[in-house]
Amino acid sequence: MIKSTLLTGAALALLMAGSSAFAASGGFVGNTIHVKTAGAGEVFYAMAEDGALTGTDGTSGTWTFDGATLCFQVEAQEDFCGVFDGSKQVGDHWEDAAWDGNGTAQIHLMEGTNLPAH
Repeated sequence: MIKSTLLTGAALALLMAGSSAFAASGGFVGNTIHVKTAGAGEVFYAMAEDGALTGTDGTSGTWTFDGATLCFQVEAQEDFCGVFDGSKQVGDHWEDAAWDGNGTAQIHLMEGTNLPAH
């Protein structure tokens, strides 16, 4: 039993260390990023631990994070990337430049990946 637990733990550690999505992940992993911008309005993005992404704006795809830049890969679109502060944790609120270059984004990190009805 101990041997299989150690092997499972080692395999999981190798898997996570080898994935850029997890190697430098922030508090958003397994949680929801709530964003308000002038260009996009209000959108919630569920950021699953497996790298899947779902948004209240109909966005569906995957995400990657290299420790400084968060990218959304969405079908039939170019990657949409921007600077993201990976040190933020659930409950944090902050402002940053909007990824579309249209002013400022208000960002709130929410617990869980249950998107609100929108």
